[in-house]
Amino acid sequence: MRLPPKCSACQSNRVAWTSPRVDFCYQCLPGGPFVAPPCNRCRARTDYFSQELCSRCHPRSPEHIGSCKGCLAWGVYPRHNWTCWSCRWWQSHYPKGTCAYCGRTGHVSDRQACRLCLENARLEQEPARAPDLASANNDSQQLFFANMVFKRRVTPLPDYVRRDRRWSKKNKNQLPNQPGASFDAHALEQLTLFEMDPEPEALRQRLLVEDSELTRYCAAIVADHARRYGWSVRQRNAVIQSLRVLQILRPTPTAKVRASDVVSLRRYDGTITSTLDVLAEAGLLIEDVPTRVERYFNAKFIESGALPDTMREHLQLWLQIMLGGSRHAPRQLPREPETVEIHIQGLAPVVQAWVEAGRQSFAEISEDDILAALTALPAGTSHRHFAENGLKSLFKILKGRRLVFTNPMRGIDLTRIATNLPLPLDPP
Repeated sequence: MRLPPKCSACQSNRVAWTSPRVDFCYQCLPGGPFVAPPCNRCRARTDYFSQELCSRCHPRSPEHIGSCKGCLAWGVYPRHNWTCWSCRWWQSHYPKGTCAYCGRTGHVSDRQACRLCLENARLEQEPARAPDLASANNDSQQLFFANMVFKRRVTPLPDYVRRDRRWSKKNKNQLPNQPGASFDAHALEQLTLFEMDPEPEALRQRLLVEDSELTRYCAAIVADHARRYGWSVRQRNAVIQSLRVLQILRPTPTAKVRASDVVSLRRYDGTITSTLDVLAEAGLLIEDVPTRVERYFNAKFIESGALPDTMREHLQLWLQIMLGGSRHAPRQLPREPETVEIHIQGLAPVVQAWVEAGRQSFAEISEDDILAALTALPAGTSHRHFAENGLKSLFKILKGRRLVFTNPMRGIDLTRIATNLPLPLDPP
């Protein structure tokens, strides 16, 4: 399609009369100005462009609206190459490929998903859970307007933040908390009869005047974190706002804060990680959100449901001691989560083989059973090395708690992993 000509007088694209030599718009025609005709498509009488179409309906107009080439969002213009702002960033960070969920060709993430599939999965994402791309894009997809998906709402600055963007010394959240204020982990909570989310606008208005004990109790810790980690005024305000939202939404103001309640602040544009750090240092956090290692442990042992009750209890005790340590004899320091995850990776195939063989408890396992299970794994590989270390850790803890009669790993030597010898350096 060729570009429409420009008016010879005002150089606009609103050409109404064309001749081999001169082109005029309705404002510059001899004998004019004349009233432009209505648009043939939308019947609008304003913003005439060319060929009896307005600027919004003409396909060559810079104001013509269309769909984004990446996420199909409505509301992009040709001067931005028919791409929304989010997809422009997406295209600069991810390579081209074929989406594994919708089959479209475009820029895909490390999970082989396009941005449209990822945004649909985030709409149904549960707190503290990864987006389920397969189920969210199985039947249909929800389209949206361009440059408006999950846009952070702008909250006006409170009165205690000066216009020069510096933190005011008269901040009401820096006032000392009232004497006798305490938070109890076992406080009686009033259960809700109906789950109803508050009105976001009413909640934002209440945040501006909220003066809770939680923000005063954590004020010194927030100031210490801001000074230690170099928080900006915006991040500091976001943490205090998240604490206010928690105090407003909680049914029991004197109870400690659950980590799941902090994670649910995502729907109110809350700051999750920094708020969890502040509450943990203040001693007000109740960890009820499973960590990555706990989710990996449940996926390997618990979710299948084939594990006997005795083995499940022994493995859960082992996981608890490995992550949290033990103050009772035999004492043990907490291990790193990465180490525990490697032990779980080595234990999973061995325990599964014992369950399929009909074993009901780890007390039935002998040294011959362990040698048979290790022989099935390739010698000199990381899988066998992980299994040996995991079995050694498991039976050491069970024997120390007198849950097994003997430690069958006592007389078994661990296999060394083959390593390359360093080559000698040439003398200078």
